[in-house]
Amino acid sequence: MSLQWLSLDVLKATSPPPIPWVVEGVAARGCVTMIVGEPGAGKSYLALAFAAGVATGQDAAGFTIPKRRNVAIVDAENGQNEIHRRLASLNYPDGMKVAVTDSGFDVEQNLYQLEEAGSELGTDLMVLDSLRTLWPTGDENESDAVTKLLTGIQQVARS
Repeated sequence: MSLQWLSLDVLKATSPPPIPWVVEGVAARGCVTMIVGEPGAGKSYLALAFAAGVATGQDAAGFTIPKRRNVAIVDAENGQNEIHRRLASLNYPDGMKVAVTDSGFDVEQNLYQLEEAGSELGTDLMVLDSLRTLWPTGDENESDAVTKLLTGIQQVARS
């Protein structure tokens, strides 16, 4: 891979492209957004609310959803029964695909599955819940390991 030098004259002569927001000000298509907080703070519910809003094209959790898009949820934390309850509370929005995983799934070793699913489903937003359970062999306190994982997830998002 080599450096790509940009022409400032070309950049000055054109307007920058708009940010492809999926959730205005929070999540953009082709980018990685992390929701972080204490256990039990509602991160999973917030992500699910965003997912439902994006799938229906309706504003969610006080944020603007610019338009309806396809959503995939990969859940390794709650299991089928809890996901069923949560989706029922949202009236099963169309445009969502949901997968649950067993404890043997490791996102670092199976990034290709996320890439294939995103491509096959035409996904514009993919929710991964939670990083800790999807990455059982990783150490979230080890900077190099986290960087490597998030770089892989970013490559999936861009593709």
